[in-house]
Amino acid sequence: MSAIFLLTITFPYQQTIETMKFSPLAQIKDVISYICKSKELNDSSSYGLFCPSKNGFWLKEEETLMTYQLWKERVIEFKTKLTKHLKVIFKGDPYIISIDERATISQQMALICRQMGIDLETRYLVTFNNEIINKGKSFLENKIQGENKKKSLKNFKPKKEPQPIFGKPIINALNRGDKELKISVLISKTVKYIEEHGIEVSGIYRESGRSTNIQKLKSLFDESDDVNIEEFINSPHDASGLLKSYLRELPDPLLTYEFFDKLKEVSEIEDKKEKMERLKWILQSLPTENFELCKVLFEHLHKISQYEKVNRMGVSNLSVIMGPNILKKDDSEQSAVLHTSLQYTISNLLISEYDYLFFVIKLQANILNI
Repeated sequence: MSAIFLLTITFPYQQTIETMKFSPLAQIKDVISYICKSKELNDSSSYGLFCPSKNGFWLKEEETLMTYQLWKERVIEFKTKLTKHLKVIFKGDPYIISIDERATISQQMALICRQMGIDLETRYLVTFNNEIINKGKSFLENKIQGENKKKSLKNFKPKKEPQPIFGKPIINALNRGDKELKISVLISKTVKYIEEHGIEVSGIYRESGRSTNIQKLKSLFDESDDVNIEEFINSPHDASGLLKSYLRELPDPLLTYEFFDKLKEVSEIEDKKEKMERLKWILQSLPTENFELCKVLFEHLHKISQYEKVNRMGVSNLSVIMGPNILKKDDSEQSAVLHTSLQYTISNLLISEYDYLFFVIKLQANILNI
């Protein structure tokens, strides 16, 4: 009986991950042809398999899977070879973005906005002549030539009045005024307060704050971001209680219902490298606002865990407390009983492996100065 090789393939513009079975002796061109057929793509010669490890390289079509020893890499990207570079102007600053001329504008923009950490839904791609480009068509279909091939991301978002944020989607807390926010004011203020006043406090995040203080702060933040939390906080436990309450009441949890089953699959992977790579891809597939909040939250919790000898809140204790607040299945009555182990496992990885999971993306953002 011939061996079967499981290849984990990502489809960047669809933001999906699939595991497919192949013979180790299968040629790369046959693997590409099979994938194109399964995805109903006509021209297989326009696509290829790309290994993102180290400096990255395209797999040669005449070689086999065994030639590249892909069981050591696991995650491979399936994408078009028709890639060009696009100069995008955002807030007056130029960025060079790799694009696929056949992908739709909306797919391209999803990647561009995710890379820049901005909201996709309120953006349009326009030419320097202020002509809005059809999001449903590709660059080729839009027939953009010459100078018009220089694009700029423009914001057509109208001014919005403050709206409630507790029990509402994360994006609500980012679209309350004229400023464009990556992280809500509530999160920024609570994290800052805890790190300045509570990082060495015993039982931080485990002990409950004063409910009357937390309820008052929730009411104030539902009305405005202009809240001086120090006026209503008696201890850092009030701030941690406020943050937990915000996460717990999100209509779609931080790690989203959509990715619950995929995260469950990740938790069952025995190979550490594969587990971490799959988790990293899931994080990057989250909505931009969820991903940005994850970066801030787990960097914060990682810092808290470094003071375990003083605050008695190491990675394990923090994972027990935070897990149910960030990961749930859409069966809330059963989640608390059936999914505790999964919640703990994923939270533990996100806190303990923060540097590995988020550092590359954080470094890229710093380089782009966004």
